Amino acid sequence: MAIYHASVKVVGRGGGRSSVAASAYRSGECLTNERDGNTHDYTKKQGVVHREMMAPENAPVWMRDRSKLWNGVEAAEKRKDAQLFRDVEVALPRELSREEQINLVRNFVKERCVDHGMVADIAIHEPRASDGDKQPHAHIMLTMRHIEGEGFGNKAREWNPDFATKDGKGFVKDKSPLVDLREGWAEHTNRALERAHIPERVDHRNLTAQREAALEVSQDQARPEPERLVAERRAQDLDREPQPKLGAAAAMERRGVKTDRGDQMRAVQGRNEERRGVWQQVREWGAQAFDKARDLAAELRERLAGADLSGLRTANLSAALAGADLSGLRQANQAAERAKQPTMARRPTKEAVVSRQPSRTPSKGRDGPEMDL
Repeated sequence: MAIYHASVKVVGRGGGRSSVAASAYRSGECLTNERDGNTHDYTKKQGVVHREMMAPENAPVWMRDRSKLWNGVEAAEKRKDAQLFRDVEVALPRELSREEQINLVRNFVKERCVDHGMVADIAIHEPRASDGDKQPHAHIMLTMRHIEGEGFGNKAREWNPDFATKDGKGFVKDKSPLVDLREGWAEHTNRALERAHIPERVDHRNLTAQREAALEVSQDQARPEPERLVAERRAQDLDREPQPKLGAAAAMERRGVKTDRGDQMRAVQGRNEERRGVWQQVREWGAQAFDKARDLAAELRERLAGADLSGLRTANLSAALAGADLSGLRQANQAAERAKQPTMARRPTKEAVVSRQPSRTPSKGRDGPEMDL
């Protein structure tokens, strides 16, 4: 499974550190710091599988030499607490081949660093991880000054986060340069995985932000059900604590020496394992409930197959009409019943009887008296 990791920090001269020593260690070479005369020999270091220098087109030739570059940086920085270089460490997907990993780092460094005027010193390490598999990662050292002519100019403040001070405490006011680098690494990694036809993807956001986004998708009724189920499963998998970095303790842990940082990491791993077990049990219960409901539905269909459901329909109709206002329906039924009955001879009224009786008043006529018939 591809894992996202990208850390960005600025390394200064405080504490006796030097850019020459850092480059020698990362590259596995022997370099001498001309500023203090110290030689740093790491030629016996294991696990360095690739090293490379990258520089902008306007950079002088000497900046492509590792020793000359960082000795030039040391000479340009006069302050005892000067910032020397920007240090970027990124995890490389195990799923990619060595060549694909190198191309991934090259493309990222060129687009996000070199094209902005930085000189990059790249070293790829491949030590053994705690699970016994390879743990490929890249160290990228970046210069912090603009290139002017044949040397360095002013510090490029726009490449760094914007710091400010309030109530005597410093804080980062604008993290956009750091966010751009971290987000850029995720984009380049996902493109490399896609080119290699690998379905895994990485995300630069923290676990909380990723889980909230997955929950939002899982609850969106406008999305297809399979997509919502996948998002729900992802939200469950993201319900875990972030694993602490071992840092300098990693080498001791690989040699079998237990450290406090290692104990912290193992405690977090144990709690995350318990979480995974709980969610796995929840998914199994849900699957069992779904299977039982499906079996009951199939059994019901079999029992109802070919059955006379007229009584059931009548019962359903009666239940639907219960409590309804049927006064209009009753009146219509009564009118229909009256229409069906045969016409009955009605008793004549008094006026009708009188009108049908012959008149008792004779009328004079030649042939005798006339009568109304």
